[in-house]
Amino acid sequence: ASGLEVDHSTKTIIRFVPTEWRVPALLKGDGTWTPSGMMLLFWFENSTSGINLWLEIGPGPEETRQQLFELALTSRPLRPSSKTLYRRFNRIYKRVMLGGSDVAEAELSDVEAQLQEFWRGWQEGDLQLILNLLRSQAWLGIGGPSNGQ
Repeated sequence: ASGLEVDHSTKTIIRFVPTEWRVPALLKGDGTWTPSGMMLLFWFENSTSGINLWLEIGPGPEETRQQLFELALTSRPLRPSSKTLYRRFNRIYKRVMLGGSDVAEAELSDVEAQLQEFWRGWQEGDLQLILNLLRSQAWLGIGGPSNGQ
């Protein structure tokens, strides 16, 4: 999809990020999570329980992590999996793309169709809400000078 780019990935995890998030405020990660230094990443997890889509705050400056976490606590569709800001990782959004039984019992073509349907709906729905939410945070510097600056 345009505007999204793949970040460091493995066989079971595909990380990606909206291109517009590659701003100095979010590129302060220590490099242990992803070589790009990106602190906020979406990722797909393909496991026996199904395919999940997460948004996670990774390692980086405490102040930035705290601000992102507080935003997530008060803003839908974000919903942190914990009320505690952990030192390195906090999952702040989850969508189940396909449950494990959907994958196990379905034909590959059906799985592909379901994934494409989910992906289209997600890009038009929650992704837009999350992009707009982050654009509205002047301190992040996303979206350029028209961002109320």
